[in-house]
Amino acid sequence: AYREQTERWVVMMHPDDLAKEGLKENQRVNLTTATGSMLGLKVKAFPIRQGNLMVYYPEANQLIPRAVDARSKTPSFKSVVVQLEAAT
Repeated sequence: AYREQTERWVVMMHPDDLAKEGLKENQRVNLTTATGSMLGLKVKAFPIRQGNLMVYYPEANQLIPRAVDARSKTPSFKSVVVQLEAAT
């Protein structure tokens, strides 16, 4: 189980961020960026840096812009602003 998860349709968050957002572990959430959405992910507590989210690749490809850095020619996959909301 990669990163102690049993499934891949999850978003991992710092436990304090879960509380700050009023979310409970295993609650369903939606993620949205300018390029796409992921709907109905389970939120999981995970010891990552506060203020960050972690999702699996390639599942999260739809959230990543296709633009690349002009100098390095690498994508911005490690720095994408994401909107998080509880699924209804």
